[in-house]
Amino acid sequence: MRFKRGIATRIQRFFLGFALLMSAVFSVLILGYSWVIEDNIFNRLVEREAAFIADQYAKTGMVVAPRPAFMTLYDSWDQMPDPIPRQHRADPNRIEFDDAVDGTIHTRQVDLGPTTAVLAANVSGYEVSRDYLPTVSLWLLLGIALTCALAAWVSSLVAKSAVEPLRRLTDAVAEVGQRDMKPGFARDYPDDEVGFLAETIEASITHLQTVLQRETDFTRDVSHELRTPASVLTLLSNQLETDSDMTPENRKLLQNTVVELNQTISTLLALAREENMDIRETALLPLLEESVIHHFQLSRNDSFDLQIEVPSPVKVRCNAHLATILFNNLLTNAMRYASEPGLRISADDGHLIFENAADGDAPRASGGLGLGLNLAKRVCNRFHWTMRVERTESVFRVRIEFPGG
Repeated sequence: MRFKRGIATRIQRFFLGFALLMSAVFSVLILGYSWVIEDNIFNRLVEREAAFIADQYAKTGMVVAPRPAFMTLYDSWDQMPDPIPRQHRADPNRIEFDDAVDGTIHTRQVDLGPTTAVLAANVSGYEVSRDYLPTVSLWLLLGIALTCALAAWVSSLVAKSAVEPLRRLTDAVAEVGQRDMKPGFARDYPDDEVGFLAETIEASITHLQTVLQRETDFTRDVSHELRTPASVLTLLSNQLETDSDMTPENRKLLQNTVVELNQTISTLLALAREENMDIRETALLPLLEESVIHHFQLSRNDSFDLQIEVPSPVKVRCNAHLATILFNNLLTNAMRYASEPGLRISADDGHLIFENAADGDAPRASGGLGLGLNLAKRVCNRFHWTMRVERTESVFRVRIEFPGG
C-alpha cells in the first residue's frame, strides 16, 4: 500500500527542508560576517589615522595631511560632497555613507583644538567582499546543493529504517480478512512503539475475529437447528386448513407465525453466509419481480392489488439473494397487516417505498415487522441503505434510501 503523503515522504521533506534552511542561514551568516569584519577593519584604519592627526596637532599645533592616499581631511561636514552632509544631518551618529560618485565612505571626526575636522576614507577600491561576492555565492550554492543531496540520502535511510516496520504492519493488517492472522505475528516487529502497536492490533483483531466467529457459528447453528421443527410446523399448519377444530383466527395466527419463523431462519442464514457479502450493482426491478413471483402467499391471493412503479433503469448496490429475502418479507408484512388487500411499490430520487393502507389499531402500528425491524435494518445496513418506517392514521410506509439518493 502506498500513500501520497506517507510518513517516509514527510521525513524526507523535513530533512531536506531543514538542511536547506540551515544552509541558507549559515550562508547569510558567512556573508554578513565577512561584511562586518571588512567594515570594522576600515573603521579601525580611519580611527587610527584620526588619532594620529589629532596627536600631531596637539604636539606641533599643525594640521598634517592623512598618510593613506584614500583618506581626505575636511574642515567640516558641509565641505564634503553631496549627499553626505544631508545624510549626516539626518543621522549624526552615522559613520558610513554611500556616495553615488565616490562609492563607500567611512568617516571619523577629528578634534583640532577649537575646531572639528572630518576624516573621510574612500574604501571602494579595497572592498574585497563585494568583488568576490559572485565567486563566494557560487561556492555557497554548491555547498547548499551538496548539503541537500547528503540530507536527501540520509533522510531516505532514516525514513526506510523508521517506516519499514510500519509498512510491514500495514500490509499485514490489510491482509487480515483474506486469511487468518498467524499467532504471534507481533513478534516480528522491533521492541519499540511499533512493536507495541503491533501487539495492540493483534490483540484487537484476534478478539474481533473470535467474537465474529462466535456470532457466525451461533447464527448458523441456531438457524440449522430450527429448520427441522420449522418444516414440521409448516406441514402441520397446512394440514390444519382442512382438518382441525381450531378457530379460524387461531389457525391464521399459527400460519403467520410459521411463515415468520421460516423467513427469520432464512434471513439469519443469509446474513451468516460468506457468499452473501458479495455486493455489486444490480437492476432493482428484476429483484422485485423475482420476489413477487416466488412469494407463495401472494401467488395464492388473487384479490391482492399489487402495484409496482419502479423504472427499469434504476440500479442499486446490493447482494441479490439478501435483497430478495428483504423484499419477500416486506411483501409478507404488507399482506398480513394491510387494512385493504393492496400494496404500492415505487422508486424515486434514490428511494424505494413500500406503501399500503393500514388501520391505526393494526399490530404493526406498534413497530413490528414480519422480518423483525432489527433484522430488516441489518440487511439494509449490509448494503449501506437507510430504512425508515413512517405511519399515519391510514397509511403505513417503509422507505428505503440508497447511498447518493
